[in-house]
Amino acid sequence: MTIQMDDKDYKKYKEFIDKINQNFKNVLLRCMKLGIEKRIVMQDRRGQY
Repeated sequence: MTIQMDDKDYKKYKEFIDKINQNFKNVLLRCMKLGIEKRIVMQDRRGQY
């Protein structure tokens, strides 16, 4: 199934997808940072015992 789009629609669609991807990347990065911080904290705690 192919979707017929003219350039204007395609640009709008692409901007929309790019925005979603950017948001997703930001969320992913934030989660990764939090995960890394948690892992470091857990390692620190484990090191104390």
